[in-house]
Amino acid sequence: MKTVGVLSAICLLSLQLVSPLDTVAQIQAWQLRLGSSIIGSNVKNPQGKDFGKIKDLVVSPDENRVAYAVLSSGGVLGLGEKLFAVPLSALKRAAEVNTFILELDQERLQTAPEFNQHSWPQMTDPQWIATVYTFYGLQPYWQP
Repeated sequence: MKTVGVLSAICLLSLQLVSPLDTVAQIQAWQLRLGSSIIGSNVKNPQGKDFGKIKDLVVSPDENRVAYAVLSSGGVLGLGEKLFAVPLSALKRAAEVNTFILELDQERLQTAPEFNQHSWPQMTDPQWIATVYTFYGLQPYWQP
């Protein structure tokens, strides 16, 4: 009888130890995504208004990080579309699959740093990237 009690206690203890590991594994699985699964994702404001789609990701290989996402908004078949640089940390995952939330209203987005598909900014210019992060109320990723 004592053996059964000891075995039960060991089983319960092992479940307690394994359960937090399962939780960590689930959280980490959500934090890692292929870039190709992010490109094409919808971006909406908190009220569900569609801002556009993520067209590309700008990566800094030297720093092993995504500097920002390129949000494509407006236009038809690529004509007249505006491109906005949005720090990836400004985008929050929505409950909807392949959708992110950007905490801005449409009027504020229209004042965001933008460019068009034929005239991209100097993406390596730290001053320009700092302007983008500052617009969204974020600290540039290279600053402590």
